[in-house]
Amino acid sequence: MSGDFDFEPVRGIPAGLPQNERILWQGTVDWWAFAKSALHVRGLAVYFVLLMGWRFGIDMADGGTLATGLISAAWVVPMVIVVMGILCGYAYMVQRTTVYSITSERVVFRTGVAFSITATIPFNLIRSADLATDPDGTGVLALEVERGHRVSWVMFWPHVRPWRLTEPHPAFRSIRDAETVAGILSDALAQHATAEAEVEKTASNSPVGTKDETSAPDMKQNVSTEPDTSAAARDWAGSRSNRSDPVATAG
Repeated sequence: MSGDFDFEPVRGIPAGLPQNERILWQGTVDWWAFAKSALHVRGLAVYFVLLMGWRFGIDMADGGTLATGLISAAWVVPMVIVVMGILCGYAYMVQRTTVYSITSERVVFRTGVAFSITATIPFNLIRSADLATDPDGTGVLALEVERGHRVSWVMFWPHVRPWRLTEPHPAFRSIRDAETVAGILSDALAQHATAEAEVEKTASNSPVGTKDETSAPDMKQNVSTEPDTSAAARDWAGSRSNRSDPVATAG
């Protein structure tokens, strides 16, 4: 597995980095948190327990003994092992093949269990970033891109915000220390916005001593943090920042 991505000059970024760009953070999926939140293994476990109880109850109601009831319920166990094994195995492969990156200029997704895909979202295209956390510290950091730059749900799944099919949002799924990662992205967006404002100020050739009315938006407000109150759905509260002249995305 380690040799599958030897072509990458920089881990998770096949094309390498420009000279003036640096990596601020890299991480991957926590496979168990991913299995719980994205693949719903806990819900399936409850279903199988109920199925075993139902088979046991049916056998007892038909006049069976305790032994025959337990044997009847035990027939579900092989199916449980197979299904749970497949789901947990897939979650582990997602962890092994996924690299999330935050650089000083963009966010990069390298994903794909069967086929590797790399997608880049420049900071210019990030409209907002929302964080939802679980009690164990893992969480989902979802990105809303500027209008006119539609994201393919099929291309990004499962690295998308849950329950947003019509307007998919790329997301870092089940990352550890999610609040820390959100803070890194917040700071990077703020610094990028400040740098853009300085460039615009220089390009405008404003007279010396004249106060430039162009100011950098507070990109720290772009990352919102809220508790994960439900495994099925979360209240995603996104904040927006006023950006202009988005740069075309590179996939």
